[in-house]
Amino acid sequence: MAEFPEQDEVVSISSTRSVNTWVFRQGKWMDLGINPIPTRSEGRSAYDASNQWIVYFGGIKDGEFQNDTWIFDGTNWHLLSLTSSPSGRFGHVMFYDPTREAVILFGGIDSSTYYNDTWALRLPRNIPTLSAPPTSTQVFVP
Repeated sequence: MAEFPEQDEVVSISSTRSVNTWVFRQGKWMDLGINPIPTRSEGRSAYDASNQWIVYFGGIKDGEFQNDTWIFDGTNWHLLSLTSSPSGRFGHVMFYDPTREAVILFGGIDSSTYYNDTWALRLPRNIPTLSAPPTSTQVFVP
């Protein structure tokens, strides 16, 4: 779940059997009817205020730990192709750091490791097209 302040909304991702995107708008929950994120549980999200989108990372699906990164622009989800990424995990913490203009990820767990690492995701502003985002400038920095 993450706040989308520019649109005065809260966005929630449900992932019981399929992944649906819900938005709390004008006092009620509405299913946006979009579900491109593969089914999983325990992924985390944070609102990136510099780009005005939500970043979603990780989770677990069928016993496998996911390490993919998605952004939600208020209308659609987009899978990012990153040059570097944390290992697949769940139970991590994510938040936006305005000083670094980055989404920070800390910790998490997989089947055998409790992580205490910290990563920062800095995405360029004004990505020309989210359907084919550039990969060389998008990096999780350990």
